[in-house]
Amino acid sequence: MSDNGWRLIFETEREILKRRLDGWLGRRSDRSGVPDRIAQERLRERLQPRRRRRRRRLGAMVGWPISVLLHLVLVALALPHIFPDPPVEEPDPPIRIRFVSLERPPIAEVEAPPVRTPIPDPPPDPSLAIPNPEPPPEVPVEEKVETTDPAEEDVPESADPPAIAADAPSPLGLGPGAERRGRSPLGARYGERVEALRIYGGGAETEAVVRRGLEWLARHQDPDGSWDPHGYTRHCRPGISCPGTGFPEYRTGVTGLALLAFLGAGIDHRDPGPFRGTVARAVEWLITSQDEGGCFGPREGQFLYNHGIAALAIAEAAALTRDPELLASCARAVRFIETTQQAGGGWDYTAARTNRNDLSISGWQVMALHSAAEAGVVVSPRTLDRLEAYLRRAIRGDGSAIYADRGTGAGRGGVGVAATGLLSKLYLGWSPRSLESQRAAVRLVRQSPDPDGRADWERTNQSLYYWYTATLALFHVGGEPWEAWNLFLQRSVISLQHEEGEREGSFDPDPNWIGAAGGRITSTALGVLTFEVYYRYTPLYRRLGLAPNPKGGEADER
Repeated sequence: MSDNGWRLIFETEREILKRRLDGWLGRRSDRSGVPDRIAQERLRERLQPRRRRRRRRLGAMVGWPISVLLHLVLVALALPHIFPDPPVEEPDPPIRIRFVSLERPPIAEVEAPPVRTPIPDPPPDPSLAIPNPEPPPEVPVEEKVETTDPAEEDVPESADPPAIAADAPSPLGLGPGAERRGRSPLGARYGERVEALRIYGGGAETEAVVRRGLEWLARHQDPDGSWDPHGYTRHCRPGISCPGTGFPEYRTGVTGLALLAFLGAGIDHRDPGPFRGTVARAVEWLITSQDEGGCFGPREGQFLYNHGIAALAIAEAAALTRDPELLASCARAVRFIETTQQAGGGWDYTAARTNRNDLSISGWQVMALHSAAEAGVVVSPRTLDRLEAYLRRAIRGDGSAIYADRGTGAGRGGVGVAATGLLSKLYLGWSPRSLESQRAAVRLVRQSPDPDGRADWERTNQSLYYWYTATLALFHVGGEPWEAWNLFLQRSVISLQHEEGEREGSFDPDPNWIGAAGGRITSTALGVLTFEVYYRYTPLYRRLGLAPNPKGGEADER
């Protein structure tokens, strides 16, 4: 070590000794008024044990209550796990029959869906008040609709329309006697159609809408059997066109909708009537568009809309005809729907595992599954269980519904999805007389058809798509909600159909994104389907054996 280093150590030791000596002698440092550092350290050493004792006492006084409190909290949290509550039996949901089918038994080697024991419906809710519209001028139902079959026989009129038996045999619930074959449904089945029209509120005016609409659709079909939402104008007369084209990627779904309009009138590809070729070409085009995995149309864009609608059309054609080729195609379509179901129980735009559940897309899959069950195709119980759980999450007790649970439209409501939700629940087996169904029905009636509101779709949800879905749902509910809606429907929507020129029979597309996507073909098909409701299906409340329940909101005694 250098001399400087030793010198530094020596000076430091000397300073320390000097301070200790001054402390022993009670001297102060050179700095006046400031205690010596050594004295401060010694004083701190003497005081430190006393402070530590105080701290320990204080800690003991505070720590014990805190410790006791924490232990009590831990014991309270552990008790439910040590002594669990006995399981509580939850009441069965208001479901009578899942995918009820009283019209036709399943095909061979297929089990019928299980039947649940009916449960009593809730008491009436006085808050379910239905708007009371003024009835429009009565339409003479007795007037015979102009038909395309000159050989049509006059049907004798009856003073009182006979009641339709709940177990009347007719495939898919199509109007009474719809299983008959041999002549045009606009002619030969006129008697049965008039019977249904009288009972459920249709008439000559609604039948004219159907006839004109089918004729326009037949004129604008492509030779290959499809309907092109973008290029249908090439079938218009030279120099005259029907504006309102849609998106070409929806060709498969639009073709399915147009085919459904003909099937809704009872026309199939085996009928000898004037539209047989139209239906046969459409069926053939859809069958050839189905891939090996069961999907209809290309797997591009939002293709599950296309598949759901096309699957519904093929399922109804299979239920009407029992054609083995259609039944096989329907079964493949159902398997594809099952494999594309999201883990949450609904469906999204595509088959990708997005965990997004879209009620609008899911509604079309539900309708397809229901019609497939009518045709005798068994749907997986696992698919139905997951679907049922999804509907319980998406549809509230007051009848409102959520469009999607994530992504596009997440959390959005509106009467459009409320109508889809009610129809889906009814098809899955919920009682039309349940309090939830009645509340949903009233919600729809209070948003009756308003053509002017279509331009403000974001606020009103008004569209031909909404009117069709709500019409079908309320028809199955019946009673006062259906009667009120039917009056609003005929008053507001019939006049929207063109009655002359090249557009005769068509409906203009909605002035919103729905009309822009589907175009005139879609709007016309939806308009026709809306006014076929009187005889297209037997209402679910009748198929369940319930009374007409004319006073909406009252629970049926059964």
